[in-house]
Amino acid sequence: MNAGIALPEKIVTNEDYEKEFGVPLPKAWRRALEDRIGITLRYVADETTAPSDLAAEALMNALDRAGLTVDDLDLIIQATDTPDYQTPPSCTVIHKKIGAKLKTGCFDLNAACADNTIGLMIGS
Repeated sequence: MNAGIALPEKIVTNEDYEKEFGVPLPKAWRRALEDRIGITLRYVADETTAPSDLAAEALMNALDRAGLTVDDLDLIIQATDTPDYQTPPSCTVIHKKIGAKLKTGCFDLNAACADNTIGLMIGS
C-alpha cells in the first residue's frame, strides 16, 4: 500500500501547551502521553486550512507514490472525525479539489477511533 501524508507546518509541543495554558501537565498525564502513547507534539493547521485541504494533498501524494493518477480512482473513502462540514460530505469537496472524474464515487465515514480501520477494510 502506498500511503500519502500531509501535515500542517505549525508544530505544538506538550511544553507549548503548558506555556499557553499556564498549567503544567501532571507527571502521570505526561508519562501517559509521551511514554505510553508517544505524543510529544501535534501538527496544527491554521484557520485557512480545511481538513479537506490536507486530505486532498495526502491523496495526491499517495497517488504519486503509487504511480497512479486521479483518473485511476474508482472510489474515495473519507474517514475522519473532523469533516469540513456536517453536510455536504467532505469527500465531495476532496473530489472537486483533486479534479476527480464523475465516475469516481465517494462517501464519508465517521466511526470515531475505528473510522480509519473500517475505511481500510472497506477499501480492500
